[in-house]
Amino acid sequence: MEFLVNNFSKIILVIAVVALLSLVIKNYAKVKKFVLEVKTELKKVSWSSRQELISATLMVIVITAFLAVFIGIADLSFSKVLRLVIR
Repeated sequence: MEFLVNNFSKIILVIAVVALLSLVIKNYAKVKKFVLEVKTELKKVSWSSRQELISATLMVIVITAFLAVFIGIADLSFSKVLRLVIR
């Protein structure tokens, strides 16, 4: 019993891996077809260039920072107004 308690997470992981493998083996033809279809679709994807990716990432960071500051100022303002109203 102590073995089960000490190795519970490992046992669950092994059970999950065995279950997944049994599903893959049972449905091998379907899994193979799915993987081939995914591979075909990924060839059709228009991937961004490195520069486009960097630009988009910087834009997300700047907009997120701006919104964080805006929401912080709005929260601070509303809390001060509510303190004045409640008093």
